Amino acid sequence: MLMDYEDVINSYKHHVFRAQATSAGFNFLKNVVTIGMSLIVIITAQYVLDKRISIGEFMLINTLLYQVFQPLNILSNFYGQIKQSLLDIALMLNLLEIEPDISMSHNSNNKLSDIKTAIELKNLSFNYDSKYQVLKNISFTIPKNKVIAIVGSSGSGKSTLSHLLLRLYEVTEGVILISSTISYFTLSL
Repeated sequence: MLMDYEDVINSYKHHVFRAQATSAGFNFLKNVVTIGMSLIVIITAQYVLDKRISIGEFMLINTLLYQVFQPLNILSNFYGQIKQSLLDIALMLNLLEIEPDISMSHNSNNKLSDIKTAIELKNLSFNYDSKYQVLKNISFTIPKNKVIAIVGSSGSGKSTLSHLLLRLYEVTEGVILISSTISYFTLSL
């Protein structure tokens, strides 16, 4: 699962880089257009000073330039935003397709939303690798329909505990009971 996740993230980074390069190209073109429009304004202003065109014609030329190039400017801005949004959606969908490493019990048809009893942690221990134990021999009960707060210093295992309750990780030792062991609950929403 970790390699799948890394592959998805690397692909996402590659596509974001390409989208940013395209956006930079659009910005360069917008700068060229802005310089061109500025030159046209300077030239037509000189024509007004030389009395070759009237102020009304000068305003007409500037208004036409604005009406032609402003929609192109807006489209180039939207392109970058739409491209980034599509990349974000693709990343999310790819991440959702990754199969979890957590094994599903054959009896896992219970949903966590159907909890009707207390949640009990018995002698719960967890470590990410064999050297670093995050939780050691924790036991407590969360009564049905009660809200609890888990507090502690940074790195003390609060997030890990919530990840274990959500079955994002498998328990190393001990058990989490919700009517039965937590492994009998499905991972789907």
